[in-house]
Amino acid sequence: MSFNYGYEKKLFDKEWQKKQELMKSAGMSDDDIKKIYDFDWSWFKSIRSYQSHTINLNISHIPDDRTDFEKNLEFMEQIENKTLLKAIKSLSQKDLNLLIQIVVEDKNQSEIAKDSGIYRSSIHYQLKKIKKQIKSFFNI
Repeated sequence: MSFNYGYEKKLFDKEWQKKQELMKSAGMSDDDIKKIYDFDWSWFKSIRSYQSHTINLNISHIPDDRTDFEKNLEFMEQIENKTLLKAIKSLSQKDLNLLIQIVVEDKNQSEIAKDSGIYRSSIHYQLKKIKKQIKSFFNI
């Protein structure tokens, strides 16, 4: 979600109005209040910059640790062709994850794209790359 500068600035000013009144009633000098305001204002700008330059990658589909990932590789135990098994083991973790989603979880490219927050064409390209890598083990 993007940073709504106008709305957030309005909230900042409103909050600062209350803080300023509280600090004045506590007997703080205008110079000290200005220093605190300058600090808070630089923090506000820092947060705005951060939120404007970051995006949510939605990577919740990636396993948290290797043991969970290895549990999903049970389908590899059923592969009798040693060349195919060697080819699959040579895939990166990202490629293996995609292969597991298709083979084990029986998802299609559109479902995977929706879950991972990327374009279906990217999934298609990645699958094409995986197929090419596996075929290279068979000299096809």
